[in-house]
Amino acid sequence: MRKLFNIAIVLLLALSSVSCVISDADSRSTEQLAHALWHASKTHINIVSSAVEEAIHIAELVKIEDDALFDDYLSLYFQGATLSEYDYGYSITTLTGYNTKISWTVTTNNCAFGEGEWVIKRSGGNYYELTISPCTCGKLVAEMTYYNEAQTGDAFMEFTYELIDDGSAQFPGVEATYGGIIEVVDPKESAKSPLHLTIDIKQSLRISEYYGLMGGEVDIECIDEIYGSKDNITAEIFYDPRRVNIECYGEYWTLYE
Repeated sequence: MRKLFNIAIVLLLALSSVSCVISDADSRSTEQLAHALWHASKTHINIVSSAVEEAIHIAELVKIEDDALFDDYLSLYFQGATLSEYDYGYSITTLTGYNTKISWTVTTNNCAFGEGEWVIKRSGGNYYELTISPCTCGKLVAEMTYYNEAQTGDAFMEFTYELIDDGSAQFPGVEATYGGIIEVVDPKESAKSPLHLTIDIKQSLRISEYYGLMGGEVDIECIDEIYGSKDNITAEIFYDPRRVNIECYGEYWTLYE
């Protein structure tokens, strides 16, 4: 597959903001491919974890009874939005600096968060639909479909979380552990032969709202149906020092972040 590295990396730029100069495929190591695959995958891991964090913050927000504290929380996490309560649950609406509207529609099914199914739909900007429900194992299940520019993603995750107060912020931050899978399709290059990215969590990802990725391991597969290529890496995440160890075609690279 090494002769296809140029193709793979160029197309991966559609899945991330990585920009690099591609050298001759026969003389280049796997480092650029490994980094491009990781950066693309990290983008989508962050999309999913951020949506789960938003759901948790909505659950915390609606429990606040103090008006001033409620307003502070709403302003911090939802950009000065307004919240309305309905029979189905809640609606949160805010305006961006570009005078466009972002809204969250939250259907609670008359259940407390974590005790029944919640469905959160975000519209404006990047759209997602997220369903969170309890499972018999004691964890929560997050099922999500989202659109990020030209890309469509689906995630199925089991997670647990806690709110961590380290004294550095006004409100505690979410720290969660995730297991599951994220699948991304980018049809931009070809609707009939899209680019597929699969992120399979092998060891639970630990993600802090304030400190980002703190640990875990993922297998990442990229399939390009246009050129019939398939590439795989394994990425192991460490926090102190913050780094990712990546294995790609028997070569090993460390990316410090």
